[in-house]
Amino acid sequence: IHQAMLAQSDKLGAFAHGYTHAGHPVTTAVALEVINIYEEMDIVERAQRVGGRMLSGLQALAAHPMVGDVRGVGFLAGMELMADKATRTPFEAGTAGAAADKFGRQNGLILRVIGDRLAFAPPLIITEDEVDHMLAMLSKTLDQAHAELTTA
Repeated sequence: IHQAMLAQSDKLGAFAHGYTHAGHPVTTAVALEVINIYEEMDIVERAQRVGGRMLSGLQALAAHPMVGDVRGVGFLAGMELMADKATRTPFEAGTAGAAADKFGRQNGLILRVIGDRLAFAPPLIITEDEVDHMLAMLSKTLDQAHAELTTA
């Protein structure tokens, strides 16, 4: 092993092992402080509690006529948009996602649109009030997108 690393050092001009942040004192201190903040803010419990609230709210929106499916865990969730959820008939490719994106932006909600699916991954520090506000904006967005897609 020594000979192989020494040969590479000769080519690179230095003993180049590891990565920029591997064991670096400053980044190690930052990592320790981040762990302290996670513990002080009880981030894991918050993520379970607030993420559960978000997922429950998204699942409640599954009753919306254009929501085909909602899946998720904690702060990671996805919503599938469909023209007819009973028959699982999709909208014309990309139209539902584009409409949701357009109306979401008008309502102050930035969505991650993947085709006709919406992905949700808010920051771990989001509050319950902010989740409720996001869900209200999303509900309005879905209503507007559905109206546009079904009257066009």
